[in-house]
Amino acid sequence: MEQQQSPAVRLKQLRFDWKKRGPGLLEIDEFSIGRGETVFLYGPSGSGKTTLLNLLAGVLLPRQGSVEILDQDITRLRPYRRDLFRARHIGVIFQQLNLIPYLDVLENVLIATHFAKLDRDSAHKQASELLETLGMQQQRHKRPTELSIGQQQRVAVARALVTGPEILIADEPTSALDSDNREIFMQHMLQVAADNDTTVVFVSHDRGLQEYFDRHLDIGEFTAGGGAA
Repeated sequence: MEQQQSPAVRLKQLRFDWKKRGPGLLEIDEFSIGRGETVFLYGPSGSGKTTLLNLLAGVLLPRQGSVEILDQDITRLRPYRRDLFRARHIGVIFQQLNLIPYLDVLENVLIATHFAKLDRDSAHKQASELLETLGMQQQRHKRPTELSIGQQQRVAVARALVTGPEILIADEPTSALDSDNREIFMQHMLQVAADNDTTVVFVSHDRGLQEYFDRHLDIGEFTAGGGAA
């Protein structure tokens, strides 16, 4: 009998709040995401979406409970080890993109490999291949300010995936895109993720995007509490 693979993400008895007293911002008894699964999480403003993503990435730590990523409880790691684990195993696409304006496209992508402490030659090879896949190889020496919003989004995808992470976290990355560019972005992101069997956790308030994913959930279905996102 084939052994069942453990989840990519598993939360247990998790509680997070900004204050030590009073109602919790997020309370999750148990929640998991399978390896290679693509999950759309919906929630209105103030529902705790971004807080949840920051807990998954180890940027925030819960007051209690566990956050297991790839069988590793990241709440038990020292800060340096947690940062390195994130750099090597978790790619993040930010809502504001956070591209560095004085670096060109290739350098923006490669910065993720620096934090993951990857070999320079293999990092350059992987970055070039990703930019080619995303149709951005010709723009590799341009600055972000010379690119359209859609092109900047593709650079953000390449930066998030260049280290070959097992998990991709996306925080409202399509909020600035029109419908045509939104569709192109979704196709690019999910195709590259599928090629690498990457688990995708995508958060948005736009329910129109849920059709792209294996599973879609309202954040209120598995959390208690409520507070600023």
